[in-house]
Amino acid sequence: MSAPVPLSAVLTWDVVQLRSSVGTLDLVAGRTGAWRLRLDAVTQELSRAVCWSGPAASAAAGVLVELSTVTSGVEQSLVPSVEQLTLLFTAATSAQELAAQAFAAAAAGPVTLLDDGSLSAPPLLPGSAMAPDQLAALDAMADAGRLAVALAAAAQEQVTQVAAHARGAADALTPLRPGGPAADFADLAGPLAPDVVVLPLLPPHHTPEQAARWWSGLTSAQQYTAIAEQPAVVGGLDGVPAWARDLANRAVLEAEVQSLDTTSERHATAQAVAAQLRAQEQDGRLVQLHRLDLDQGLVGIAIGDLDAAGEVAVFVPGITTTAGDDLDGLGAAAVRIVGATEQAAPGVEAAVLVWLGYRTPGLLTAPFPFAAERGGRALDRALDGLAAARPGPAAARTTVVAHSYGTTVVDHAADEDGALAADAVVLLGSPGVSEWTAGGLEVDEVYDAASPADPVSYVSWFGQNTWMPLWGSEGLPTDITQWHTEYLDADRPTLEAIGEVVAGTR
Repeated sequence: MSAPVPLSAVLTWDVVQLRSSVGTLDLVAGRTGAWRLRLDAVTQELSRAVCWSGPAASAAAGVLVELSTVTSGVEQSLVPSVEQLTLLFTAATSAQELAAQAFAAAAAGPVTLLDDGSLSAPPLLPGSAMAPDQLAALDAMADAGRLAVALAAAAQEQVTQVAAHARGAADALTPLRPGGPAADFADLAGPLAPDVVVLPLLPPHHTPEQAARWWSGLTSAQQYTAIAEQPAVVGGLDGVPAWARDLANRAVLEAEVQSLDTTSERHATAQAVAAQLRAQEQDGRLVQLHRLDLDQGLVGIAIGDLDAAGEVAVFVPGITTTAGDDLDGLGAAAVRIVGATEQAAPGVEAAVLVWLGYRTPGLLTAPFPFAAERGGRALDRALDGLAAARPGPAAARTTVVAHSYGTTVVDHAADEDGALAADAVVLLGSPGVSEWTAGGLEVDEVYDAASPADPVSYVSWFGQNTWMPLWGSEGLPTDITQWHTEYLDADRPTLEAIGEVVAGTR
C-alpha cells in the first residue's frame, strides 16, 4: 500500500467480510490457548505414570511437549496479529465511511472529486456581473469542494493506518512460516524459538502471584527446562503448580538418595521421604512432593492431587515433629483426613498436604513463639502459593488443620500482610493464640477441638483459649478420654467432623 489507494477502491472494500475473518482468527487464537492447556494436562498425567509408563509413555510425553511448544508459539504470534487486524478493521471501516462522505459532499456541490482526493478543476471565481443567486451557488460549490477534499484527506489518513496495521499483523506472524506437507516438529518449532531454550527472569523478591504469572507465561519446553536445570528453585517456588514442584523435588530427592554421603542428616531425611513416597504409591495413592529443603529438613507431601482436588487440607503439625522421624504417622493421618472428607461428601476429590514447612521447636524451645513466627511467614506464603497456582474458578476450598503448636503457627500466619488464603481453620489441642476472637484468623470458618483429657488445650500459654464460647469458634466433638495426640485417630469422633469441615458439609 505504498501508492495512494484510489478512493473509489476504498468504497468497494468488504469490511463485513473483514470483520468476520478477524473474528474467526480471534476464535482460533483463543482455542489455541485452550488446546495448549489440554495438551499440558495430558502431559502431566503421563509424567505421573498413573495410566501409562515405560519408554513408549516417555516418548509420547515428549511429543506432547513438542506439540505444546509449537501451540504456544502459534498463540504468541496469533494474539498480537489479531490485535493489529482488529485495529485494521476499525481503520478500514472509518476510511470507507469518510470516502463515502467525501463523494457525497462533492456531489452536493456539485464538484468532481478525483480518486486521489483532489478536485477535477478549481471552483469558478465570482464575477462582478453575477447575480446574487449565482454568487451563492459558487460559494456553495466552493464549500462543498473544501469539505470533500478534507473528508478525502481524512479517509486517506485512515487508509495509511490500514496499511500500518496490516504490516503490524504480518510482522507478528513473522516467527511462523508455512510448513510443507511433510513438516515435522523441527519445521514447525524452528522459527518459533532458538536452539537453546531461554528462560525469562523471575522478578526479584517475587510474590507467589508473580511466580504464578511467570510460570504460566512459559512454554511447556521452558517449563520442563526449568525443572531440569533448576529443580531446587522450581521445587520451592510458591505459586508454581504442584505437578511441576513434584517433578522438581523428586529430582532433588533422587540426587540425594544416590549420594555417596550416607551419614548426613540431609541424607537421612531424603531416605525417610523416599520411603514415605514409596509406601503411599505402593498402596495405590497419588502422592506429590510439594516441598523439599533437605538442608533445613523442610518437607511437604500431599496425598492426592493439589492441582485438581476440589477440597484441599493443609495439615500443620506441632512440636518435635521432624521429617526424619514422623512422616509415617503424618502420612497415615493425611490418608485418614482424605478418607473422612470423601466419606462426608461422596464423589469429591480431596487432597491433604502434610506441611512441615518450618522447623518445629523442641521441648526446651516450645514455650517461645520464635519458631511460630518464622513458620507463620512460611505458611502464609505457602497458602498464597496454593491459591495463586489455581486462580479463579479453578480454586479449591482450602482448610488449614493445625495441631498443638501448629495452631500458634496459624496465629502468626494470620498476622502477615493480606488475608489468610484459606476458607476454614481447624485448631486441635491449641495452647492458645494471640487473637482476641476467631475473626482475627481472617477466615470465614473457625473450628476448635479441645478434649477434657488434653491439658495442652487449657494452658492458654500463647493467649486466648480457643475453645471458650466468647472466643467465637465452633466446637468439634471429642471423647472425654481423648489425649492430646488422638484428635486424628480413626476411633475418635473428631476425625469425622474434620472431614466434614474439609468437605464443606459441616
